[in-house]
Amino acid sequence: MEQKINICMISGAYPPCRDGIGDYTAKLIDSLDRENLEVSLITSNEAMIAKHIEENNIKRIFPIIKRWNIFATIAILKFIIKGKFDIVHLQFPSSRYKRTFSLCFLPLLSSVFLKKKTVLTLHEFSISYPINKFRQILLSLGSLRVIVTDDNEVKKLAARLIAGERKTCFIPIGSNIDVSGYDLKEKEVFYKRIGLNEQAKIIAFFGFIHPNKGLECLLQAIRRAINAGISVQLLIVSQLDFVNNAYHGKIKRLIDSLRLDEFAFVTGYLPSQEVSRFLSFSDICVLPFTDGATLRRGTLMAALCHGKAIISTKSNRYAPPQLIDKENIFLVPVNDVEKLEEAIKLLCSDNKIRSKIAECAGRLSKDFSWDKISKMHRELYQKIMVNL
Repeated sequence: MEQKINICMISGAYPPCRDGIGDYTAKLIDSLDRENLEVSLITSNEAMIAKHIEENNIKRIFPIIKRWNIFATIAILKFIIKGKFDIVHLQFPSSRYKRTFSLCFLPLLSSVFLKKKTVLTLHEFSISYPINKFRQILLSLGSLRVIVTDDNEVKKLAARLIAGERKTCFIPIGSNIDVSGYDLKEKEVFYKRIGLNEQAKIIAFFGFIHPNKGLECLLQAIRRAINAGISVQLLIVSQLDFVNNAYHGKIKRLIDSLRLDEFAFVTGYLPSQEVSRFLSFSDICVLPFTDGATLRRGTLMAALCHGKAIISTKSNRYAPPQLIDKENIFLVPVNDVEKLEEAIKLLCSDNKIRSKIAECAGRLSKDFSWDKISKMHRELYQKIMVNL
């Protein structure tokens, strides 16, 4: 009989926190449970998390960390000792970690003093600021294995580590948003409810609004497409907090200056089921990242999973080989308003190309299913347990 592996997962966030890595962690734990792995999670002590756990009767989630400092590291080590875990697995980064350095020594302390096998998942190594990269290198040095969520980052990180190629591996992320589905009648009601033009093509942009998401470029391209006679409306499936967020204020002013009020609809923050509904209703999903499309982008994974025709951007430095331009995605140069406008006009007017890209995107999404991701984790854990 196969030995059951007991894992202590650590993540600064967990639903319903508005944190993509927290959502990822919840999905990962659910999928690992189906692989007959015993997973416990240490996360932040926040009222919303505790309430969510209680209301949904979720087991083995422990919101015990008030502040991620040296005392948090001590509390985690005590929890690990008490739980008799085989593997300690840390997710990094998290907004809850703040600027702490004490957490950087957790893998080393766990390995040396507790003799635990440690795994680290790094979600944003290549785009991190230098000080945060330094934190991640410290974390990596103390870890037995390091998972990256973009295959381009394997060599980048391995070059900075001792025995880097051996200890670094790629495991993709999946979509944090399950497909809810809809029927045509529901779509008609939806269009009328929010005042969308039923004849217009609906373009969806979603995810946290941040300067690296390229929304400014998209708004300008939408304005140009409308001026060129294309019937299109934009769904911004996100929260636009222009009162408390200076960048969001800039986006609001840009919408006003481009006179897009009647063409752009901002949904506000929504639960994942409602996000899925908006994605399902849309014709095209545009994700114009300023650093190019990569496999670590949860929004890209969700769009693939929903079988959408996707327009995104191609970095001059690297493009994932899985993303084939004009096959399963339509790629344009970063921050190129004119090329983005041309792509929008083409996919809005050519149903054949749009349908082909959407169909191929749906097929590609199967390579990033949670079943495959959980099996890759299980295989890694098993290798670690037998010292491979």
